[in-house]
Amino acid sequence: MGVRLFITGSCSSALGNWEHQLGNAAILIGLLKGIHKYLPDATVVTKYQLSKTFCQTYGIQSLLLEPEKGARFRRAIITFSNLFLAGAWRFCHEVLRIDIKFLRSTRLLNAYRTSDLIIDLSGDTYGDNISFTNFIKHSLDLLTARLVGKAVVSLANSPGPFSGWIKKSVARVVFNKVALITTREPVSADLLRKLGIKTPIITTACPAFLLEPAQDSRVGEIMRSEGIDSNSRPIIGITLSGYNLYSKPTWDLPESLEDLELYVPTVRFLLDELDAQVLLIPHVYRTNPWTGQMIQGPDYVILKTLSQMVSRCSKNNKLKLIEGTYSPAEVKGLIGKLDLLISGRLHAGVAALSQCVPTVLLAYGHKHFGFMRMLNLERYVWQPAMGPDGLLAIVRLVWQERERVASELHKWVPLVKECAELNVKILQDILRLDQKERIRLPEPVVNRWKSLGWEDRRLASIGQ
Repeated sequence: MGVRLFITGSCSSALGNWEHQLGNAAILIGLLKGIHKYLPDATVVTKYQLSKTFCQTYGIQSLLLEPEKGARFRRAIITFSNLFLAGAWRFCHEVLRIDIKFLRSTRLLNAYRTSDLIIDLSGDTYGDNISFTNFIKHSLDLLTARLVGKAVVSLANSPGPFSGWIKKSVARVVFNKVALITTREPVSADLLRKLGIKTPIITTACPAFLLEPAQDSRVGEIMRSEGIDSNSRPIIGITLSGYNLYSKPTWDLPESLEDLELYVPTVRFLLDELDAQVLLIPHVYRTNPWTGQMIQGPDYVILKTLSQMVSRCSKNNKLKLIEGTYSPAEVKGLIGKLDLLISGRLHAGVAALSQCVPTVLLAYGHKHFGFMRMLNLERYVWQPAMGPDGLLAIVRLVWQERERVASELHKWVPLVKECAELNVKILQDILRLDQKERIRLPEPVVNRWKSLGWEDRRLASIGQ
């Protein structure tokens, strides 16, 4: 008999949030690939709204648990009512030995009840990167899962930071109630340990490292359609998001694009000194509300504005804005043909790093340093405090050292991919345990996972 996995998270469940945000899609596709490899009979269900085509392609069911549009008050009522009903059901079940089914019959509670394991796939959105109300809502949803007796695994996330005593206290309660935490990089693991989390924490890696790029023939078609000369080297890519415009960072389109001036000197260096083809690559799309198709989103607007700024001060015509909308595998395939990527989108960076393309990450959080620490490349992370001169210095450095960087990537990427796959091997082991052991995991099992995690494996590699 197959098992049922339920994927939840603190991101918006609106249509297009996952599959048209190419980084999120890469995470989910990589995870599903592993699940179907190691748990071929598993049924995977998620609250995230995905298209029928995506669900059929990658073997996942998408449920709408509550209206995304509507008053916050109504959403709050739904959250607290689920918590209350779960608490009442648990009291009746544990104390009175009665299973009152209507107490666990709401859409969310039914999704929890029929699942063998709850997977929290929040990425970096559980912490200061979401609003306080959404932080509390997701915290209560996870506690609700525990009240109905289900084990919760926080899988391959980068949680935090947590500002203020309320967030820290709530996070401490929630994380100490889950069965296991795997972080996709070591900086988040350190953050949780400093927070006082007692739940076992294992550093694995991001499932996005497992996404396969599109075939070369398809990538060649894309390059020709976008006017890219594959024989004219170097080819250097740039991605930017609203979070790289640091005056007022946002996941969407910022009110002002003036901060783009930070990046103009670096683009001019690439064009005028390296004589490179520079590709401006959007990594987040939007959904046409009438057709459901992918359309260009905020990344495109930001990069187009950057292109206009650069064109006013450089006569080099090798600056190209990618006009088409492509799948995560297609964009990864295109990124794999680059000689260098300067990435404001973390998972565009992962697409490059996983293919051993030298990469500079533009940091807006601790996760960037964590990802690069796993590859021994922290010196190639830029922070806004370093200014445009600092960015240009890092780009010059990584270009000069690109052979050494590529060698470092060839050394460490295979280990990171193994750690990414470890996430699903852990799920496989958990599902072999009985319900009580899933909630309080046996110490020998946890210790074996730790020995396979990134921290122990890296120490062993260094010691060889």
